[in-house]
Amino acid sequence: MKPVAAEPTRLTRGLIAALDRPPPDALSASPSLTAVTAFLTAGLWPAWSLPHKMRVVQRWRHHVLSFLIDWAKFEVDPDTAMQIARAAASRGDRWMLRLAVWSAWIAIVSAFYVVLISPVGAGRLWFVDPFHSGPYSPALAIFLGGVGLSSVLTWLAANFHLRRGERLLTLLGKPPRRAVWEWGLRPIPVLVGGLMAWWGMTWALPLLVAASAQSRVVRQHDRRLLAALSKRVCDRTVERQPEGWVRMPEPRDRIMRCRHADCQGVLPEDASFCPQCGRRQRRSMAAYGE
Repeated sequence: MKPVAAEPTRLTRGLIAALDRPPPDALSASPSLTAVTAFLTAGLWPAWSLPHKMRVVQRWRHHVLSFLIDWAKFEVDPDTAMQIARAAASRGDRWMLRLAVWSAWIAIVSAFYVVLISPVGAGRLWFVDPFHSGPYSPALAIFLGGVGLSSVLTWLAANFHLRRGERLLTLLGKPPRRAVWEWGLRPIPVLVGGLMAWWGMTWALPLLVAASAQSRVVRQHDRRLLAALSKRVCDRTVERQPEGWVRMPEPRDRIMRCRHADCQGVLPEDASFCPQCGRRQRRSMAAYGE
């Protein structure tokens, strides 16, 4: 006699619903917008906004992991839940982002000093000469170092964020794979950043590389990670059923949703427009990643 399919618990359904909702696109940095705002603000706005957006992504991830920890405590075993909690509590990338924000503020103060007090003129912020010597060169060096340090720390924090997600998959039973690093060396951002640096905006290249890495981590790697976590949750739930099978919600790696943060409605396969909000969709958004 065929057994009756068991329904997953409310905790499992809530976890799958949380994993089914990726971070909004508004939290990912656009390299093209970063280039424009960097040109208009001498790199100060992206130097502050990139680590700030990454901190919001981390808080969003922490909210999802709180569901995962509770699920593992009751549905898997307390030891696995404790290991997940330890991995989620890692503070390395959080301190990096805090330091990146403070570096941006130091660069902003130095820029105001150069513009309002020093006689070198505001134009030196766009055309920085690292080898220039003069009474106000320390302020320019602090400005350049602050923007550059903020970019490097944001890049490192995005990669630590990615490595933490891979660690969570390993704790849930997925075989470990070779370490993945997102270098952010996409052709167009590197080309634009190189041209801006050649014109004298030496802070542009690290900013655009950091923006490219942060964008790919949020738009692609995080979505693939959530899809893999959702699949592992479904698999572990099925394994724990005495009948050997359970009626689960459709895994998110076979679901398409609207890419706009204020909608995220379910899309039919190969849809070009969202049936709920009517806005155009990218076909490459299928399965939340290329």
